[in-house]
Formats: sequence, structure tokens, C-alpha cells
Amino acid sequence: MAVTTLLDGQAQAPPGAAADGLDEVMGQRAEVFQAQGMVSVQLRVTLSDALARLRAHAYAEDRALGEVARDVVARRLSFGSGQS
Repeated sequence: MAVTTLLDGQAQAPPGAAADGLDEVMGQRAEVFQAQGMVSVQLRVTLSDALARLRAHAYAEDRALGEVARDVVARRLSFGSGQS
């Protein structure tokens, strides 16, 4: 159902443009991937462990994963040197 909704929205978008909201979702997803890589390097852990740490931090702080990822990418939040 979700895929159908996205495809319908994309079909109605002007040529070369993304469906409403899709750019934002894709940008947020890219930030999560970037943050995942940064946390992986900071903690010297696997990518899946880094994503788990990001999710745990978001849950513990009652924040959206995308917000936490944005802070990591902007270097406002670091998981290295005992910080999380």
C-alpha cells in the first residue's frame, strides 16, 4: 500500500521532480546513512551496531532518528570518547 501511494504520487509529479515529501524523506535517509557511518568510525563498530546506537540514543532522548542523525552529521553530537 505504501509503495502504491509513493508510485501514484510520483506519477502525478511534474517530469523530473520528486513526489511531494519524497525529497525530504530521501534527504533524511541519506543523513541517517551518513550518521551511521560516522558513528561506526567513532565507536569502531559495525554499521549495524552504529545504527542500533543511533536508534537507542533517539529512543532514550525521545527524539526522531532523523533529528539525531542530523546532529551527528552537523557534528553537534558525537558518540566517541565516552560521549553519546
